[in-house]
Amino acid sequence: MTKLDEKSLEIISKISLIPSLPFQEQQIAKYITDLLREWRISYEVDQFGNIIATLPGESLTDGIGFVAHMDHPGFEIVQMENSNFIAKALGGVPEWTFTKKTPVKIVGNDNEIIKGYLNGRFGSINDRMVYVQTDNDKKVNISAGVIFDVEGFNISNNTIKMLAADDLAGCSAILAALESARHLKRNQTIYGIFTRAEEVGLVGARAIANNKTIPMDTFIVSVESSRELASAHAGRGPVIRTGDALFTFNYEAEQILSIARENLENNSSDFQAQRQLMSGGVCEASAFIVNGYRSTGIALPLRNYHNAGEEENTLAEEINLSDFLNASRIILEASQSVNKRHESKALERLSQVPKNELIRLEKSNNIISL
Repeated sequence: MTKLDEKSLEIISKISLIPSLPFQEQQIAKYITDLLREWRISYEVDQFGNIIATLPGESLTDGIGFVAHMDHPGFEIVQMENSNFIAKALGGVPEWTFTKKTPVKIVGNDNEIIKGYLNGRFGSINDRMVYVQTDNDKKVNISAGVIFDVEGFNISNNTIKMLAADDLAGCSAILAALESARHLKRNQTIYGIFTRAEEVGLVGARAIANNKTIPMDTFIVSVESSRELASAHAGRGPVIRTGDALFTFNYEAEQILSIARENLENNSSDFQAQRQLMSGGVCEASAFIVNGYRSTGIALPLRNYHNAGEEENTLAEEINLSDFLNASRIILEASQSVNKRHESKALERLSQVPKNELIRLEKSNNIISL
């Protein structure tokens, strides 16, 4: 196991224990900024609470930014009715959690965890609200977060189980790669971008992209745990993501990942990766691509997406351990491959037409012009 592998596992094992919801990412943000200060990596927090870490490179152009979000779907306490709390869904929680008794944890005062359960829909379907009952009489404030009570962080059978692989696994892989990259000579500037409120509409990423917070010539790579597909299986490596449910991505940005993949496959017998359009959801690359950035993505095939088990039960999300470690590796390698993007095998193959084939086309041109 490499130092990068060890650092990746150290980070994900710790960050996985921290609860996070859209608009309630403060504890995750503190963990990330504490690490960045420890590593002496400069960062800024924008007016919306997004974190942008920077490792300067020698070139002033064509940097590369890796983006992941700090939040995960859950609920937020919004009011009380008699002895019941009422919570509103934040993000894409499983639909049956509005009607089926579901164990949860409420993040109370001083981040104390209070056990409870969801106990039926409140209001109309469109309200996306639910009753919450606790197992004791401890005080719960309005705006307290509610997360699913599932199995804690665990690694077994080459599988990582945790509440919020989407997208704390992405945050972890980026952080580990940044820690390694800080020791290397860098041609291009590297950004680690940690966003808020992705689960309610890519809000943090859209704010960064709309405001052009990152230089426009920066290549953007979304790093996301995304629903496993029949054509993108867990255990076959991280996915070079050619698009999502809304858009296809930028070919030039993808070539950076392709070069990184080629280098890793040539130098490591245990590295593997996939390439696929991941249509199971929308990722933050789309927020950047519609604002003029050259964007692409890396995806980790995810099981129990948003904690939804197959039998209407809440479960820990699952990603493959090797996929996760290889994601950290391809992020680090890609950060060193920006200026080699024009050397990919695909571009080399298609950029020129063999002269003998052109001559044959000319000689066989017996099509009559109309």
